[in-house]
Order: sequence, then C-alpha cells, then structure tokens
Amino acid sequence: MAFDIFGFSFGKKNDQETKNLESSQIPVTPEPYDGTYTFEAGGVFGTSIDFSGSIRDENQLIGQYRGMALHPEVDSAIEDIVNESIVMGEDRKPIKLNLDYVNLPDTIKTKIYYEYNHILKLLDFTNRCHEIFRRWYIDSKIYYYKEIDKENPAKGLVSLIPVDPIKIKKVRKIEKDRARVSGGQIIPFVKKIEEYYVYADTDKEALYPTTPSGYKFTIDSITYCHSGTVDSVTKRVIGYLQKAIRPLNMLRQIEDAVVIYRISRAP
Repeated sequence: MAFDIFGFSFGKKNDQETKNLESSQIPVTPEPYDGTYTFEAGGVFGTSIDFSGSIRDENQLIGQYRGMALHPEVDSAIEDIVNESIVMGEDRKPIKLNLDYVNLPDTIKTKIYYEYNHILKLLDFTNRCHEIFRRWYIDSKIYYYKEIDKENPAKGLVSLIPVDPIKIKKVRKIEKDRARVSGGQIIPFVKKIEEYYVYADTDKEALYPTTPSGYKFTIDSITYCHSGTVDSVTKRVIGYLQKAIRPLNMLRQIEDAVVIYRISRAP
C-alpha cells in the first residue's frame, strides 16, 4: 500500500489505488472559484490553451496592489486594519484553536492541538503575525511550501517556506472522453481531474532562474489561501485593495492639480 504525503510517495501503488484517483464520469465541468487556471487535455475533445496572458495580468494586478501599499494614505489604512485584526490575548497568542464543539475523542483533540501549535512555531506566528497578515492582505493570496524529512516522514513538517504568489500558480487539468447516452447523443464526460501547482521564476536577475514551463508541485505539498473574493467574469482572485484603486487615482490627480495650481498662481 502506498503512502503519499506532501508530494512524496512511500511504497508501491496497486491498480485499484490508481483507479480511485480518477473522478467519476460526469458531464458537468467544475468551475473553480479560487483563482485556479483550468484547461482541458486528452481525449477526442481535448484542447490546450495558453494561460500565460492571464498570469501576466494577475501578476500586474498584484504589482499594482504592492505599489498602492507604498502610498502614505493607503499604508496608514492597511496598518489600521492589520492592527485591528491581530490582537494579542492574555497568553500572548494572537490566534487559538477551539475544538469544544467538535465531536472527536479527547485523544484526537490533543493531537490536533499539538500539531496546531507546531505549525505556529514553524511560522513563528507570535512574532511575525503582523507581517504574514499584511502580506496576505496586500497580495490577496499567500503560498507556503511544506517541507518534510524524506528519510523519516514520521517527523511530519520540518519547515514552511513562503513562496512569492507571482512565481507560483494553481492549475487544474481536466481530461474528457466522449460517451453515448440515450437517444444516440454524444456528450463529453469528465474522465479525470488533476490539480497541481506550477512554480516558475523566469526573472533574468534571479540567482537560479527556471525554465518557462517551471516546476510541478503536487496539490498537498503547497498550502494556498486567497482573499475569498473572486471576479465572476474572469474567475480571478482580487484583493481587498481593488476597491481602493479608483479613490487612490482620484487623490493623486487632486494632489497633482493642486501643485500645478499653486505653481501657476505663485507670481
């Protein structure tokens, strides 16, 4: 029996386990609302799309959010939001896990509490919670690579490595196959759904740049959390600073107009 954890497989898979990985054949294509890039591949109806343009637009949007955070008024508002969100308790812990209303044995709850505290230690959340929350709030998403000891996987997580959201994307590949239903009509059914992450750093100034195709990571080796706000048209995750783009542009125009007015009236 194979044991999979965080992208590593220990043991040998049998045919039955391989079949269980495939989803049931359904005619409905699942629509992701988590910023995942979806494309179809395989089968008679297989297609392939170039989503590099969408990635470039999303990266520009994240860059715009980061540029907005440098503006004094926006930076002050972000600091107020972060300070109101991160509040230390009497035990100097900003967040806690409450399993009082969870129907689990006490032994299982103890293990969950232990692992939860271990993750907080890996993140150094008590000291870096302000930085982590601010980075997630500005970028609208956050990624962490989960590293384990391949020699001894029973140790669990060894470290959590933050990943720049500009360099990593979540991808969903859907394989379809045609099937004949009642009435002789041929309908494409979803045969298999594969989700993974693609990491690509094509910056020429990077110390170790990757190829344009990047590296492929399994779905359980990356922790991904987005803002929860998704554009219904483009299905792209947008941040909380999206609503501040227009007011900030108006403020900049007013400031520029005041400077020009004062210079012209100076004589």
